[in-house]
Amino acid sequence: MYARMLLVMLITLFTVRVVLKTLGVEDYGIYNVVAGLVASVSFISTSMQMATQRFYAYAIGEKDTEKQKVLFNLSLLIYVILVVVIFILAETVGLWFLMRKMVIPESRFIAALWIYQFAILSFVTTILTVPFLAMIVAREDMGVYALISLIDCVLKLFILMPLIFLPYDKLIFYGVLILLVTIIKDGITVLYSRKNYVECKFKKIWDKQLFRSLLSYSGWSLFGSTAYISYTQGNNLLINIFFGPIANAAYTVAFQVSNALNMFASNFFMVVRPPLIKSYVAGNYTYMMRLFYMSSKVTFCLLLLIFLPLILKTDYILNLWLNDVSEYMVAFTRLTLVATIILSMHYPITAIIQAAAAVKRYHMIVETVTLLILPLTYIFYKAGCRVEYTFYVSICMFVIAHMVRIAVLRTVIPFSVKEYCSKFIFPIVIVTILSFAISFYVNTLMLYGLFNLIFTTIVSVVVTFICSFFIAISKQEREMVLKMIIRRNSEVKEK
Repeated sequence: MYARMLLVMLITLFTVRVVLKTLGVEDYGIYNVVAGLVASVSFISTSMQMATQRFYAYAIGEKDTEKQKVLFNLSLLIYVILVVVIFILAETVGLWFLMRKMVIPESRFIAALWIYQFAILSFVTTILTVPFLAMIVAREDMGVYALISLIDCVLKLFILMPLIFLPYDKLIFYGVLILLVTIIKDGITVLYSRKNYVECKFKKIWDKQLFRSLLSYSGWSLFGSTAYISYTQGNNLLINIFFGPIANAAYTVAFQVSNALNMFASNFFMVVRPPLIKSYVAGNYTYMMRLFYMSSKVTFCLLLLIFLPLILKTDYILNLWLNDVSEYMVAFTRLTLVATIILSMHYPITAIIQAAAAVKRYHMIVETVTLLILPLTYIFYKAGCRVEYTFYVSICMFVIAHMVRIAVLRTVIPFSVKEYCSKFIFPIVIVTILSFAISFYVNTLMLYGLFNLIFTTIVSVVVTFICSFFIAISKQEREMVLKMIIRRNSEVKEK
């Protein structure tokens, strides 16, 4: 999964470069603010997928095939209802907001309307695929999951070739091609699941109690997704209203880099999540907490390997990547990276909360804090503050939200804040400070240029790996990681 993410990140970043150059800064900003729904889909589908996967994991752990069939059909029904509700809202309230409130040049308004409709269709197909994708993850078929996402990424690269040469409106044509890629990727997911999993068959099955549990759980997970979307796409809309589409383009570029970093964390943790949930279900809390601390540290340290070179060489990397870098892009990217690495610490906590079915309390409290980002940003913008203030607000609220997560976790399982600080917070702080200090010093020794980037990157990766290996990761955890790798390789060979 990690190797696949390296390839996906490189392809994605190259794709952004070509799309930005082909569409132009203004059209690129319009596409991403209007089709923000498409960007939101990835997070909504991932969050809903995790919620569905939790129920699948329970049924798989119980070896109850009939229950898995019921769960699949009930979850599909819930997503059909969700799609209908959101489709109606998108074609009424969303369309009104697009036409009356958003800042779009008059000459590009028709194109923006087409892009919006394509985004809605992409949302529909992706959400309806969630029950199938959740089954792939619950079955721990990570090779298949990685292959599907890689196909999606490669197809998005290939569609750029006709986009460059066709004489038609490139913005509208790009929207059509992205919709086509989404349909192909989702079609592959459905066909594979129906062929390989007996549970993924459409049947008229009804279980009132299970439906209510699944609906409640999925609903609160959706609320959590909504809070994150208010931070990403809500702020993108505010930036459009106060600063225009040029600032939207810079914001989108920053979040492309941030999403690449965030995908590393989510994909690594996708491998750890099923055994974490299963250990909770089995009542093996000792193993669960060992896995909790190990996954927390490994996730953070893997991100730090990428984070440091990006944060130190942001200006050079953006210029090398895009050629034409606007005044906002460097500051936006650095601040977004900081917000992302703080936010990534939630994965192990959220997994245990979901395993314990305490999502209502968790999302009600934690995501309310996250939702405050949008009104606070609006207040700062109305007061005349600079565009970067949305990131300052986000970073502060993410820190507060993480403290709240820890407080909620203490009500679910026996959990020591002192132990959390000594086993996780203090080690990663030491690793971050040491790695950053050494990498920053090395960066100042050489002149600005490609050799500086390569050498600084190598040094920061090596230093971060050594510090993580000997400071953050304990001997017992190193042995645990090796055993997991050996066991996983054995399972793959058996298959």
